[in-house]
Amino acid sequence: MNYVISSSYFCSALLAFAVFPMPYGYYGLLRFCVTAVAIYCAYDAWKKKAESYYLIGFLFIAVLFNPLIPVYFDKTIWAGIDVILACAFFWFGKNYKEYE
Repeated sequence: MNYVISSSYFCSALLAFAVFPMPYGYYGLLRFCVTAVAIYCAYDAWKKKAESYYLIGFLFIAVLFNPLIPVYFDKTIWAGIDVILACAFFWFGKNYKEYE
């Protein structure tokens, strides 16, 4: 199994659990992990010359979840973002292709 696939599934699980009430530290860890995985997936998409919307989408996710300059939304908005991105990361992991 490829690291991109396993990290996408891991990130999808973290985002799915973020919908439930969790301690504050979990959301800090979530920001760090989602940013790291999004940057890794964006780099992989760039390196393999995949479709440009993968690169742009993952960079947008990395900016949205970055832990250095956090973006603040209401809890309900974050829950919606978490569900959408959990599905997106799962879909990406399931449909990942080797572009070599």
